[in-house]
Amino acid sequence: LAHLEWVFSVFGLFRSNLLKIAYCCILQTVRMLLLSTGICLAITLLLCQYMGPVYLKSSNTFAKYCNMVFESPFCDAGIEVEDDDAEGQQKKIFMQSKSALNLDFTSVPQRNTRIPDNSSSLHECSGDLQKALLTGVTGFVGTLLMRELLLHRHSLMIPGGVVVIVRSKRGKSAQERIDRLLSHSMFDFLTNLQKASLVRVVEGDVTLLDCGMHDADAKSIRTLNISHVFHCAAAVSFTQTMEDAAVSNITSSLQMRSLTRKLSNKNAKFVYISTAFVHGCETGTKTEPLPETLFSLHPYDPLELYKSMLGTQSYASAAMNALGFPN
Repeated sequence: LAHLEWVFSVFGLFRSNLLKIAYCCILQTVRMLLLSTGICLAITLLLCQYMGPVYLKSSNTFAKYCNMVFESPFCDAGIEVEDDDAEGQQKKIFMQSKSALNLDFTSVPQRNTRIPDNSSSLHECSGDLQKALLTGVTGFVGTLLMRELLLHRHSLMIPGGVVVIVRSKRGKSAQERIDRLLSHSMFDFLTNLQKASLVRVVEGDVTLLDCGMHDADAKSIRTLNISHVFHCAAAVSFTQTMEDAAVSNITSSLQMRSLTRKLSNKNAKFVYISTAFVHGCETGTKTEPLPETLFSLHPYDPLELYKSMLGTQSYASAAMNALGFPN
């Protein structure tokens, strides 16, 4: 009996110590988890606060010109845009605008005469005035391009503004997406009335026949006085399948080229905005940039490459590797 009592007492003591050890382990684990979570949150907040500026400083081009997209060029200049803009006010805005048109190789030659901005908004939206047609205006480059065209519409001889083809996305209509875009401070140089009259929104999908527009919209666009068609819409994902890339980038370009041919203005120019990777493995320098010429796909046939991207993809894959294209 004495031995049994001793065994039970030892067992009770062991169980008590075991529970204490388990409790201490759990407590330490919880403390470590809380500490790790706190450290992770602190690192995340530090990255959010400091890594953005570090990236912008290391990315010279983006850091130098990103303010053209995210800030209004008139905020620092102290310019107030009135509803009844006079010619002098428009000239002041034009001259003080810090935009891409002031950069080397993109500046617009100064003309001896300018079309005065004394027309009413109703006259500005007239179908007789020259306009530009744009795609991809909700993207980084397209947004800036639309701003430049609207801001300098008279010097660029498109006083009628722009027509934009935009698709609906995530429950937002094309008009709603553009209205949200135009509400940004980078478009503060336009009044609400000018935004409504100078930006015509057409819902469509440039990968589809007739750019996915309704018949009435397609017929209406063909009758407008459009001088230039700027095709900015594209997919720039490196992980996209060849088939999706062909539809997004090649099919859409062919559809826009076809639309340009159908315009009433037979002298309309088609302008394709490419990515930085259209030259394959070739690279340029600041003093000797790559020329704006078509990259030679020899010995591969462009049409067969397009068919291959939409089909078996073997021919296109071989060409991509041989010509040095990253994607």
